[in-house]
Amino acid sequence: MSGGAESEGDCSTSWHNTPTRRLFQQCCEALKHFNAELTQAAQDRKFRFQTMKMFHSYGTDVNDADKWDYYSDDDDVLLWVEDKYVMANIEEIIEMRQAPSDRNEITKGNAIRNGTSRDRIGANYAPGRVAVLLRLYEEADKSGGALFGYQNAAFKFYSLPRITHNPLDYWLSESILGHVRLQPVQKIGQRKVHRLFKESFASDKTDLINEHQNPNGS
Repeated sequence: MSGGAESEGDCSTSWHNTPTRRLFQQCCEALKHFNAELTQAAQDRKFRFQTMKMFHSYGTDVNDADKWDYYSDDDDVLLWVEDKYVMANIEEIIEMRQAPSDRNEITKGNAIRNGTSRDRIGANYAPGRVAVLLRLYEEADKSGGALFGYQNAAFKFYSLPRITHNPLDYWLSESILGHVRLQPVQKIGQRKVHRLFKESFASDKTDLINEHQNPNGS
């Protein structure tokens, strides 16, 4: 019996020291790191929406021309805020039962509480009755560092921080000038970055600004 026990112990010791065991441990560490990155990404709201759209939009989504006629959760849009053009991300869409008397009533009154949440709504649907919860993008420099305010000379990227200097707020859909297309920045040099974006088509913003400045095309 004792000989058998010693033999079993020797087998256990030899297994821990084998190349196979070391390879197994290396694989476990790699998977652990991979799963940690997935968990971190899954906690990112914008990442979740991009993933969901990728899996559910194929073959069922409207064509590109129609997308401009609707506002959807997680769309990127352009606003005119305090004499500046600002990028924003839609976090929620509410159809209110009646138009509020002024913008303050949207949040202070019952307009939002009595409204209906929508995933998608026409851009020109029911003027005065559609409120959108917007998170404003902030500006970042070429290294990804945060910049204060807008139209900074050192501006390079758009940042969508979880904790922002600008509190989330509801806006009437008429405040939105239109859609813009942004794409995520994965790396700056060899460094991985998160929640940084750049314009896919600079003409989106330029065309909207020109239209806003010259509403009659003059």
